[in-house]
Amino acid sequence: MTTPIEPVDPPEDPPENPDPVLTGPVTQADLDAVKLALTNERRNSKAATKRERELTAKLAELEASSMSDNDRAWQDKIAAVQTASEERIKRVAARGALAGAGLQGKPDRLVGLLDLTDVTVDDDGNPQGLDDQVKALQDEFPGLFLHGEGTPPPVGTVNTSEVLRRPDE
Repeated sequence: MTTPIEPVDPPEDPPENPDPVLTGPVTQADLDAVKLALTNERRNSKAATKRERELTAKLAELEASSMSDNDRAWQDKIAAVQTASEERIKRVAARGALAGAGLQGKPDRLVGLLDLTDVTVDDDGNPQGLDDQVKALQDEFPGLFLHGEGTPPPVGTVNTSEVLRRPDE
């Protein structure tokens, strides 16, 4: 035994679109306006980030000026340890990024070619800005890196296309 299906009333008028920009076909002028708005927002975001850094530095300076000599010495020690640990994180991450990119051999010498001053360490200890530099190094010295798929060779080995044999073989 089947139950008859009740007819459903069609919905009343659909709600009007509150954004008049989205009504009608999208024109090139609409796309240009959105691109301009996006560019302006990015510029404002960068300016706000810069202003935030400036104000944070000014606040730290004001706090430092109101500290006692012992507090100031303690803060200097903390800053020195933090800087040293960030530099170590950058160097370790750079070696890992080079090895992960397929560098043949030891990455220690090539780390010196990277500009680690442009690399920042976020609050979670992750380096930012290293991938672009490794990619640029790969482009500049392609012979030092493996090409194609595969895992990088162990550190300290060189990948050669020929099998090396001993003279007595």
